[in-house]
This record gives sequence, C-alpha cells and structure tokens, in this order.
Amino acid sequence: MNTGNQAEIAGNLKRIWNIRKKEMKVTQALAATQLNWTQGALSQYLNGITPMSVQTIIKLANYLDVHATEIDPNIEKSLPCVATKEVRYVTNDPNVMLNESIVWPEESCKFFVRVDKEYLIEVDDGASRPWQAFEGMLFKCIDVLNDIHYKQTRMSTNRPFYLVQKKGADEFVIFSEGSEPPNDKLSKKFLILDLSVY
Repeated sequence: MNTGNQAEIAGNLKRIWNIRKKEMKVTQALAATQLNWTQGALSQYLNGITPMSVQTIIKLANYLDVHATEIDPNIEKSLPCVATKEVRYVTNDPNVMLNESIVWPEESCKFFVRVDKEYLIEVDDGASRPWQAFEGMLFKCIDVLNDIHYKQTRMSTNRPFYLVQKKGADEFVIFSEGSEPPNDKLSKKFLILDLSVY
C-alpha cells in the first residue's frame, strides 16, 4: 500500500470514527475490545501513527458499517477481489434474516451465517467429531434450496456438510452429505464452504 496515502486514509478513518462512535454509542476502549485490539493500537490507527494494512482497513470498515473505499478510496487497486457479502442469519435463529453485510476479499461464497456464541456444534450424522465454533466466526455458504444457479460440483474428496433448518425448528443443525433429511422436510439448506474467522 502506498504510504503517502496513509495520511488521507487516517483522516478518512478519523472523520468516520467521530460520526459512527456517537451513532454506535461506543468508546475507543469498547471498540478496541470488540475488535480484539488494545485501545493503544486503535488510537494509533485513528491518529495516523501506525500505517493500516488492507486487512485492517477492511476490519475497521466492517466494524464501522461503511464500505472500505470510504476509508481508502484506492483499496480496490490493492485488493481487486473485495466484495460486499451478506451476513444473513445467526446460528441460533434461522427464522430472522439479518440486514448485515461485510466486505470480504473474495467471491467464493454467496453469503455468511454468523456464529453468535461460543459452542460446539454436534454433527448430526452419528459422527463423534463436533464442529468447534466461536462467537464471530462465519460459515461461508451457498443456498442449495433456493439458488437456481447452484450446481454441486465436487472440488475435493472431502464429504460436504450442510447447515440446515428443519421445518418448525428454531436452530440450525449440521448434517453431512447423505445423512441430511429430505429437502421437503427442510426450511433451509446451506452448503458449508468453509468456517472462517473474521
């Protein structure tokens, strides 16, 4: 990233921070905790002392709910694969669609489902291996039931897993391919591409 551009980036971040901190009702200390940073680190970004990487800009943009180009107008030149993706649901409430989005540096998924608490998700296929998920992690997903462009292609020999909501259920359950209920018994069926940390 062009270091000459850092003063402009820091100025944009500071301007956005001064507006959004009031709307979000957060202090630097609270924001730093939520970002898993120290208050000193956040302060140095806000004051242009520490240069920001592309990943830092994207993380701050997502936290402040702005597009990354509002902080760095040239970020797309640094990372041309940046895309805005929906975060549609949280794991413990598949009945409420979220109105959230994040900037993500790839196009490989359609949307995300956010893990809303730390817990082990039991794989409902008789296997003894649970998925360990922590608050803030994201399931990268494709909607198998509703995406008319979806066509399952095997890119590896690994067994596919699905995040599903059975009709009338209030939580998602994970099934491996072949063990999931029939589609007519499901409200939602999402192919899990990956479990990512954001």
